[in-house]
Amino acid sequence: MSPPDADSNVVIEAKGLGKSYRIYKRPEDRLLQSIFRSKQLFTPFQALRNVDLTISRGEAIGVMGRNGSGKSTLLQLLAGTVTPTAGHFETRGRLAALLELGAGFNPEYTGKENVYLNAAVLGLSREQIDAKYPEIVEFSEIGDFLDRPVKTYSTGMYMRLAFAVAIAVEPEILIVDEALSVGDEAFQRKCFAFLHRLMENGGTLLFVSHSANSVTELCNRAILLHGGELILDDSPKRVVQYYQRLLYDRATEPAALIEEIRRQAAQPVAEAIPEPTAAIDAPVDGDAEPYFDPNFVSSTANAYETNGGRISDPHITTADGRRVNVISRGQRYQYRFRVEFDAAHEGVHFGMFIRTKTGVDLGSSASSPPQAKKLSVKSGQIVDVVFEFDCSLMPGTYFLNAGCSSMVNGSRDSVHRILDAVMFRVMPELNLAADGLVDFSISAVIKTAQETEK
Repeated sequence: MSPPDADSNVVIEAKGLGKSYRIYKRPEDRLLQSIFRSKQLFTPFQALRNVDLTISRGEAIGVMGRNGSGKSTLLQLLAGTVTPTAGHFETRGRLAALLELGAGFNPEYTGKENVYLNAAVLGLSREQIDAKYPEIVEFSEIGDFLDRPVKTYSTGMYMRLAFAVAIAVEPEILIVDEALSVGDEAFQRKCFAFLHRLMENGGTLLFVSHSANSVTELCNRAILLHGGELILDDSPKRVVQYYQRLLYDRATEPAALIEEIRRQAAQPVAEAIPEPTAAIDAPVDGDAEPYFDPNFVSSTANAYETNGGRISDPHITTADGRRVNVISRGQRYQYRFRVEFDAAHEGVHFGMFIRTKTGVDLGSSASSPPQAKKLSVKSGQIVDVVFEFDCSLMPGTYFLNAGCSSMVNGSRDSVHRILDAVMFRVMPELNLAADGLVDFSISAVIKTAQETEK
């Protein structure tokens, strides 16, 4: 493993990276294989194959894929804990990795002893560890447990200590493999705050997670692995869309879906969001009239294969039925779509989701609570779905999903789903004091101390 050109902004570069394992049916076959080399007593398993990946300084890369897709293997290779069997990779910069919980810890040692051991492995001297130890203690928040063997720790305590040690080395490259899925919410928030600071300071992050929101909020790029291959390198939003289709799109043949993803991978990565043709970037007053811009349409709509029904014509209207896609905050609107069924279904359920342009989930609604009796439909039946909502979103661009599902053999199955079905814009306003994504109708009362005392 050698560093790339010192003038390069590239911090990680992998070419044709692969890792295969030998799977033996019996433990003794491993010994026999070393003696009888001409015979093959194992089954080869290709955990990762032919991965090309270039990562630049300051990038935050989300790594997604189903269990067994090769995510952990890729990160172990890049962290240097596993040796590749094909290809090569290069890194530049101080690297720390949070792989499987407890990795690098001796369960018989105390937390304090493991701090010194683990930090030394990561490259710190004894003097540096002494100087950093109070910070590690403070960040981990495990108190007296530092003097107890780590085999007595919960998974959350393992993660706290491992994360505290990893960030103490002040890494330029940080690899996190699902470690933040454990631990309490307050500590997770502290960890995410550190990750944001890392990126603000030009650090690089590789982040494995099954959480769509975490990847879209934290990362500026993502990759999708399947069967040990890197099949998509794109924006987090696009990668999350196809990852969710791999999980939930049962109507599409897996091979056809993988081929669709590969075709998407051949397209340009950039997702340009068109601007409305009218000059709505100029702030308007709160009573501005919503309107429809025919050129402001979703270019990222992603429809699942149909499964006995099809969603059509998703759109937003005003309360009086006028179609719009540039709307004003504080007014009431309707989100409409039609579902045409070509098969009978029981327990039919309709849903919608609002997301930001980066794919962060903001809210959703369903046609009925889970406990309520749902609709039964016949083949050939058409259902018009209307969701009403008050727009409390702050100015910006947003997307609406549309979904329909039914009950099949006691479990819920998708009939049809469209991601990014509708793109709409909330107009900016004059004298708007609020900020963020959602207007909480917060009011402020300002008084001097003298006025308060009266």
